[in-house]
Amino acid sequence: MNVGIYSFSSRRSPGNCKRISDFIMNKFELCNFSYFDIDKMDIHRCSNCEYQCFHDNLSCIYNKDEAKSIFTSIILNDLSIFIVPIYCDFPPSSLFILNERSQSFFKNFLQYDNFKNKKKAFILISNTNICNVKNIIKHMFQVEDDNSFLVLSSHDYNLKSINGDLIQEKAVKDALYNFISKFIKDSR
Repeated sequence: MNVGIYSFSSRRSPGNCKRISDFIMNKFELCNFSYFDIDKMDIHRCSNCEYQCFHDNLSCIYNKDEAKSIFTSIILNDLSIFIVPIYCDFPPSSLFILNERSQSFFKNFLQYDNFKNKKKAFILISNTNICNVKNIIKHMFQVEDDNSFLVLSSHDYNLKSINGDLIQEKAVKDALYNFISKFIKDSR
């Protein structure tokens, strides 16, 4: 099974998102993983253009950045796992930037339907309200099912999220394993 893991953390050193990614890749070792550290990729926000992509998506002035590789991998993978830290009740700007760039990627409804119908799992790292985030992500990625989301909160384990140590908790490991197992056949 081909699985893409997309981390939206802007943290330079390994924190919760990177450590959770590593846990998943180690636990489900029979899968073929691709890892994308979105914040460290060359993805331009939409700006300083004449909206060429509305007329011809191939004419986007930023088509040579790495946004296309992310959308392509989501379509080619059997499962995409998005690990998203939540700041002040909203996802990071890199998620919005990627969404903006989708305009220049999808050439037709068939391609978009292929993207929409792919299996997607979302791991949200949040100590605050996630209603806004779920609604945003559901719209961006065309996901209707709440079962596609796992929310992990450092506060639930009396931890500080800035320490990036959620994965040290057995209950977190169990929750991650059970959640991802719904999407991947057990490889133990």
